[in-house]
Amino acid sequence: MKIPENAKKVFDGIMFDIYQWEQEMFDGTKQTFEMLERSPSTDVISVVDDKIMVLIQEQPTKPLFPSLAGGRVEKGSTLLETAKREMLEETGYEAQEWKLLGEWFGASKLYFHESVFIAKNCKKVAEQELDIFFTIRSIAKR
Repeated sequence: MKIPENAKKVFDGIMFDIYQWEQEMFDGTKQTFEMLERSPSTDVISVVDDKIMVLIQEQPTKPLFPSLAGGRVEKGSTLLETAKREMLEETGYEAQEWKLLGEWFGASKLYFHESVFIAKNCKKVAEQELDIFFTIRSIAKR
């Protein structure tokens, strides 16, 4: 579900914004509805030879967990630019072939544009450049 055009932003957060709007109910009364909007993000299924690269991620308040390379889309960046940047930063790999696997747009109370790309023929070209939000403890071996 997309945020209605008549919705007003009532909270401007770092990752989430909150919108509210009045909606007429079936009995003619009006109710205030609200919806969260999250920054768009992208994930990358990175294929090295015939294997998929899986990252083991650690964040300050979470135990280790598997993840794909990816992250939030910065203003002015495209989905594909973000996918390429995140894969290079988090893994040190670049790909020769890119394909958009799919896009999703959240649920009834959360608008969240997420895209997933498949990156084929990945090659190591640099060292990882991890940010302060998480560390990659290891990358699944081929």
